[in-house]
Amino acid sequence: MMPLLRSLAFIGAAASLTGCVEATLAWTSMKPRGPAASPALVYANVGEWESKGAAEAREALQSNVYGYFPEASQSSILERRVVNPDAFNGKGVVEEYRVGASAGFGDKPVAVTDGAGADGFILNIVLPKKAAGPAPVILMETFCPRWDTIPDPGVSGAPAPDEKRGGMMTNIATFVFGRYICSPPIETILDAGYAVASIFPSEIVPDSDAEGLAALRRLSEGYADDETRWGAIAAWAWGFSRVIDVLEQDERLDKNAMIAFGHSRYAKAALAAAAFDPRIDGVIAHQSG
Repeated sequence: MMPLLRSLAFIGAAASLTGCVEATLAWTSMKPRGPAASPALVYANVGEWESKGAAEAREALQSNVYGYFPEASQSSILERRVVNPDAFNGKGVVEEYRVGASAGFGDKPVAVTDGAGADGFILNIVLPKKAAGPAPVILMETFCPRWDTIPDPGVSGAPAPDEKRGGMMTNIATFVFGRYICSPPIETILDAGYAVASIFPSEIVPDSDAEGLAALRRLSEGYADDETRWGAIAAWAWGFSRVIDVLEQDERLDKNAMIAFGHSRYAKAALAAAAFDPRIDGVIAHQSG
């Protein structure tokens, strides 16, 4: 009976996800709906946009959409270790960091802690062993656990080899969106000379109402206005920047080729990160909605 119930639950959850995709994609009207922006965005050149328009757009996005980003931020490497020096059929090196990060609103910097109360969050990275020079980096935030995004048994939290990896949501996401939604084609990426870095954004702000709101309030202790307090998208976007703080110090990586990747709400976070952090050189926004 229990296997049947689990199967029905899986089918129901998958149907709800596909229904969501259908509702947001298949029935989208492609007819113009008036001006693209109001007031119209008119700038004479890129320089004028960068000096004036971009700042105005960031202010509008914060006051109307994302809430305000921290006034000050700090990052540090708390721990670093080599997980696997010969991973992915000898093509890559897997490393792991524990990154300390704090958000400052007013004069009250507050440190990130994970769900277990440990300082900071975990960053995993796979570096190509045969890169011709400093490697470009694809920075990933995903719904799936880090050990599914970078499937190496040495990654912290990964199940033992004889245990089942992932979970129901990983299986559902893979069933609906395809095999690469949780685990990217890492060997292909390494062959192209790119590195892959991944964090689980819920280690910064949980992807749940009660816990997420509590974390957002705690991290913005010095900010008084609930109407414009930062939301989860902004916090996850901020997470991309804290990863760059760490990785741009590594001479093996190309600090001028940082690419933010995300799916759905994390695609929104990747886009927001690029809008507010000029160190992000490209975005892969998959079904950002």
